Amino acid sequence: MNTTIKYFLTLFLFLFGAVHLYSNDDFYYSYIPKKVYQNEVFPLTIATEKYKDPKKVSIAFDSENTLFKEPSVENNKNGLFFTFYFKANESQNIITPSFEITANGDNFRLKPLKITVNTLELQKDFSGVYASKFEIKNSQISEYNEGDLLVSLSLEAFEANLEDFHLANIKEQSIEDISRDFANIEGEYFAIVPKSQKTLSFSYYNTLQEKFVSSVIALEIKTDPTNEQLDINPKDSSFDLLKKYLFMFLVIMFSVLYYFKRDKFYLFFGILSMVILGAFYMPKERVCIKKGSNVYILPTKTSTVSATTTKKLKTMALDSRGKYIKVEYDEGLIGWIGNEDVCED
Repeated sequence: MNTTIKYFLTLFLFLFGAVHLYSNDDFYYSYIPKKVYQNEVFPLTIATEKYKDPKKVSIAFDSENTLFKEPSVENNKNGLFFTFYFKANESQNIITPSFEITANGDNFRLKPLKITVNTLELQKDFSGVYASKFEIKNSQISEYNEGDLLVSLSLEAFEANLEDFHLANIKEQSIEDISRDFANIEGEYFAIVPKSQKTLSFSYYNTLQEKFVSSVIALEIKTDPTNEQLDINPKDSSFDLLKKYLFMFLVIMFSVLYYFKRDKFYLFFGILSMVILGAFYMPKERVCIKKGSNVYILPTKTSTVSATTTKKLKTMALDSRGKYIKVEYDEGLIGWIGNEDVCED
């Protein structure tokens, strides 16, 4: 009798331990996407109402599709929520990883899920981006050369694959400076388009509304000085030219007033205007460029190489952006070189 009780007790403890280990009552999936598309970024949320301190909860899993190993954590009156972000790189169904959870010394396991990857009939102007929200924060159109314009777009999106942003029939383009903070992602897009093109249009797929949303940008050169930092035009902007004419006028005006009035007030402002005007014509910094350096069309790592320097040369640094310097490497030919190609004088 004692032996039978012993066996039953052992079996009971084993079953209790197994149920406790794999129980999903304390932790459960609170959000599972019904469907996703190839290259889409999607969230997967695990929740608990029992445990309140996220520092005492540890979640381990193994997956190549996750964007972050650590989750975005939200703690409110409804419970504790851990959101992981994945990217559907496969064209077939996705099998999510199993989640091994430790909380206050207790162990739990959430089984893998099967999520369907759907196909979508794409529009011709589709940019490749799936997002629950997409916004153009800033745009700048400037002259690149005699026949082309440079388009610069500051983009921001939510739950999006912004790194895949790409437009058809564009001569040269690049998406750079990608910065992702869980669901939020930002990036800078550059494109060279012909001056004959009057608009730039594209669409993205809104995953919440389940429809394509289109955007149209007028390709008009703006002279707003507040956007000057985005202008990588090799020529002087019209605003710079206006400033030069303004200070030329001030120098002449204050000189004439001082000549007739002999007032040192006019002399002071005449000299000050002359100093500021002179600053516009001061020679720019000279840089040394290594032989065999690649010259890029845009200041981006994925830009097309327009030329390669055949000799070591010294030239003026016209501008800089990040890790790139704009130079005139030959008469009338302007491009960007990486900082690593700058040599000692």
